[in-house]
Amino acid sequence: MDTFMIRVGPKGDLYKELQKCKYFSERRVTTYVASLARAFIYCHGKHVIHRDIKPENLLIGSQIQEIYRAYGYFLKKDYVIKEKHL
Repeated sequence: MDTFMIRVGPKGDLYKELQKCKYFSERRVTTYVASLARAFIYCHGKHVIHRDIKPENLLIGSQIQEIYRAYGYFLKKDYVIKEKHL
């Protein structure tokens, strides 16, 4: 079984931050999307697929450009069953 360690997001999760701020600037959104894209590339490179991506599972680091994914529900790519198209 694989074990993953994640850092706690000192600024909480994206959902709570959005509720607090009501909206994000275009620059902030761009920063978060870029950070999340890097996280996807890294995880997919390790053959990990996250199955529960939502704002509550995106943790914000101490610097605004840091965003971490909390691993709630994920699969190792080796175990993914591909759907057949009818």
